[in-house]
This record gives sequence, structure tokens and C-alpha cells, in this order.
Amino acid sequence: ARDIVTREIERNKFQKTNIFDLFENNILPFYKNKTFNIVLVCKDKEIEAYLHIESFVDAIGNIIRNAEMHAFSDNIADPVLRFEIDEDINVEEIIIDYTNNGIPFPSSMSADEYLSFGKKSKNSKGDGLGGAWIGKVIEAHDGAFEIIRDNNPVHFRLTFPQGVQTK
Repeated sequence: ARDIVTREIERNKFQKTNIFDLFENNILPFYKNKTFNIVLVCKDKEIEAYLHIESFVDAIGNIIRNAEMHAFSDNIADPVLRFEIDEDINVEEIIIDYTNNGIPFPSSMSADEYLSFGKKSKNSKGDGLGGAWIGKVIEAHDGAFEIIRDNNPVHFRLTFPQGVQTK
């Protein structure tokens, strides 16, 4: 567990990446034979950002596995995960809106709690590592994570700068 959340995300390994292609070729194929569907909506299939590809893929994988383990654990009819990718060219960011139609995200859990090591909902059988890794990836990319409380049972918004960030 310690290895997962202490693994370094090296800025010198960031590279310009086509987000649509990354989802289509490196993320979605791993989940094609699951009992849930994944919908990918990308308004511009040429959106690019500088990413640490391995950690980004792991973070999205954690979001998908969390849905499989928690949101879809009560035999949800027609389970669907949806990733909607867009860009805000005014501030040079990519925006990933993630929703699913499973069990609602705990209303008492904040974004900070979700992204903290060892924090988990009362009913979770996990160790609270998935959210911590997602938080670490977002921090390494100078991104942002938000829980959107709307009519979707689960709605997260991830925002990442498109350019190379320096610290």
C-alpha cells in the first residue's frame, strides 16, 4: 500500500498526449468484457495535454474499478460509466466529466476525503488507496478534482492544464 501512494510521478516523463487516443487505445480496451458499459464522448478528438501517461491511466483505471466495486455492487440495471472530455481554450485546460448511474456517491464524503490515503465510505471493502492515487496524480499534473452534486448518482470533474507546468 505504501508503495502505491509513495511512487514518484516524474515531471520529466510527461509527454504531449492525445486524450481521445489514450482512452480509446490504453484505457477502454481493458474493460471491454465487463458487465458495465463505458461511453466516451469527446467533442474534439484532437485534444492534447502534457501527461504522465502511466499514472494518468492508473488514475482513470481506479475510477473505473471503484465504480465496478462500489457503484455497481447492487445489481444496477444497465450500468454505464460516462467520460465526457472537452477543453476550455480560454484557460488551456482539459475537462473530464465522469458520471455513472450506480449507487450514489456518499453525500457525507468531500473531495478532500476521497483523495486522502485511507479514507473510504463506511460500506467500502477497499483500503482507501484508489482515491489517494487519483489525488496524487491530479496534484502531480497541477490539476483539480471536484465532486459535482447533481442528478447523477456519481459525478466527478477532473481538470488538467494542457501545457507543461513548472514548479
